[in-house]
Amino acid sequence: MDKTGFTHLLPNKDSCHDCFKKEQCLAKQLTISDVEGLSALISKNIKYRCGDYIYRQGDTSENIFIVKSGATKSLINSVEGNELVIGFHFAGEVLGFDAIDTNIHASSVLALDNSIICGFSRQLLDRLCTTDATFQKELIARFSHEIVRDYQLLILINKKTAEQRVAIFLLELLVRMGSSRGQVIHLNLVMSRADIASYLGLVPETVSRVLSKFERMGMLVVKKKKLQIVNDQLLVKYSNNQPLQKLPEPNAMEGNAIPLALLY
Repeated sequence: MDKTGFTHLLPNKDSCHDCFKKEQCLAKQLTISDVEGLSALISKNIKYRCGDYIYRQGDTSENIFIVKSGATKSLINSVEGNELVIGFHFAGEVLGFDAIDTNIHASSVLALDNSIICGFSRQLLDRLCTTDATFQKELIARFSHEIVRDYQLLILINKKTAEQRVAIFLLELLVRMGSSRGQVIHLNLVMSRADIASYLGLVPETVSRVLSKFERMGMLVVKKKKLQIVNDQLLVKYSNNQPLQKLPEPNAMEGNAIPLALLY
């Protein structure tokens, strides 16, 4: 197995239809016979430890990947050697779209936690897009979500204050990590303050200062990487200085991103 890109994927006997993340997967609409017939083109349950690379910038690859469990970050390195975090990925989300055109990854992806990744070969994608309109629609929707998220990040960095950037980031994590709603919402910040700062165009000290300010305001409680959102309603209001409105339930939202109308 090639741990720098998985150009040659190996089949796994575990069934896609028994997967607890099936409803978030690209293969969710495939029948049992479909999966059995295509099993040689699907690599399931590849395990990574925290700090392992799923792939590196410049690696060649003919596959895309799905996060089954855990979390990853995507980053790019400039010619000067500077590292920039450009995204975080959680269970059910797709990795590797950046190599679709050239078969060369424009970014690196690193496991932030012990993670399990599944891989789909480009050959499989091409076949399913030709024969399965539902799969093609799902794949296009995933592309669209990635584009929208890039737009959101540009708006976040260029138009929002540091406090608003952190507030919106936490609200997006709330939805994307599938945290349960309630009086107190628990989040596990698997990424470092430096990672968050890099992603939001800030410095780590500013991220820490804003989190402390939110804690004093009664929005949340921070204990190292454990975070409790005590008042999500106030966090939504503070994110854009708009009238208080209810944050939608995560399972009632389509896709993984917070709606633009709510936060931007």
